[in-house]
Amino acid sequence: MKTNILSWPSIFLFMASSLAFAAPGLIQYQGRVTDPAGNPISTPITITFTFWSAATGGTQLGGSYYDTDSVTPNSQGLFSTMIGDDPGTKIPDSIFASPQVWLNVKMGSENLVPRKQIVSVGYALWAVHADTATTATRANVATTALHADAASVADHADMAMTAEHATAAATAEHADWAGTAAHADTATTAQTALSLLSRGPNPLQIALLRWYLAPAVATTFSAGDTPGSICFDGANMWIANYNPATVTVLRANNGQVVGTYPTGGTFPSGLAYDGANMWITNIGTSKVSVLRAHDGAAKMPPITVGSNPSGIAFDGTNMWVCNNGGPSVTVIRASDGGIVGTYSVPGSPAQAAYDGYRMWVTCSGSAYVYVLNPDGSIWNHFPVGLAPFGIAFDGSRMWVTNIVSNTVSVLRVSDGATVMTLDSRNGIGNKPSSIAFDGTYMWIANENSNSVTVVEARTGAFVKTVRSGGIRPIHMAFDGANMWVTNSDSDNVGKM
Repeated sequence: MKTNILSWPSIFLFMASSLAFAAPGLIQYQGRVTDPAGNPISTPITITFTFWSAATGGTQLGGSYYDTDSVTPNSQGLFSTMIGDDPGTKIPDSIFASPQVWLNVKMGSENLVPRKQIVSVGYALWAVHADTATTATRANVATTALHADAASVADHADMAMTAEHATAAATAEHADWAGTAAHADTATTAQTALSLLSRGPNPLQIALLRWYLAPAVATTFSAGDTPGSICFDGANMWIANYNPATVTVLRANNGQVVGTYPTGGTFPSGLAYDGANMWITNIGTSKVSVLRAHDGAAKMPPITVGSNPSGIAFDGTNMWVCNNGGPSVTVIRASDGGIVGTYSVPGSPAQAAYDGYRMWVTCSGSAYVYVLNPDGSIWNHFPVGLAPFGIAFDGSRMWVTNIVSNTVSVLRVSDGATVMTLDSRNGIGNKPSSIAFDGTYMWIANENSNSVTVVEARTGAFVKTVRSGGIRPIHMAFDGANMWVTNSDSDNVGKM
């Protein structure tokens, strides 16, 4: 029987007390296996991993290197394994000297297509040898001084290295909400919990570095005029300033300004990071700009998309742009900026989130979310509240903010069924506009309440309300340790 696999490869680097240690040549690979009807497969399977120089054909990298693992998915078809962890199977550093690296996954006798490109994140295995602190820090999977040197920072070291916190990610509670063996089986030691920092679309890879609740009020830092979208690049927070058409970049560890760069368009709205570059939608010019993360310079000329591009999301290969005035979604190859296609989506597409296989799109002019297949065709659409806008994936469910209904809908990704609906009884405020996941909690920005609601991702139970530190909080992003929110009418950002 032919099977399907939904995969999310992520870099796994062991953080010792300094960056002097070489990277161990490990890549964590998580996935979901289903039959053609979409039913999860839970029987043992054999998977062989190889690395290639091209998406098809090409040269096998690392000589004849391969790693074969036997995995047993859980009842949801989810599994986690480590490439290079068996004796004598460490991934050769030379693989990442190649200009392009593509991971080939063979399940049983079947080679899965397409191969998965390993972008800048993967190159951390090679760049860890960089001579300069700047390069080595950026290449590192945690990438800020605070996070990259976490084992040598007193508060993070104590937090992650005590017996209590070393086992926290292996509790039944975390295993349940994750819906996968990924946390239950692999995050059982402090070094693993410290190392699993998200650098891709799959939040199951986020390190559970946050062992405490937020303060009552966010710490604030100045941004540009009318800050909107915010995104983490592994070291810095990027903030889109709507009116001056710039992005402000702040260091995640201390809020220091790294730089302010023009977007090359007008009214920047959405941000997404591809592992090396920051992608910015510009509503006023109907273009997408691409800036190099390391210096803010333009990577390529602005790319023309549909009318009023708003949200943008990365699937590991392509950028998906929500054209709110299209109404459509444009898919762009991240490697060269080429247009893959533009696909009609009704109801004013606003924001998007990737579930590891399909792209989920909120449509603010309707009461639906649309789900697109990898080829851009519509797989299905599901009812939510009025004017759905923000969206976030928790590893097994999609969370959608409904800004007119003042509710949050939670949908199971396997079939789109509504699992629960949160409202004022769960602490949801007035006009919930944005939502983000930190690995344990969901954070909801209440635009007209100047607050952020924190709920348990597993149950939806209310945890706390945090004042955003400004007026009109509209977008959030997680940096692996803290949640950030933009306060649009206060020209600042809050760190919680």
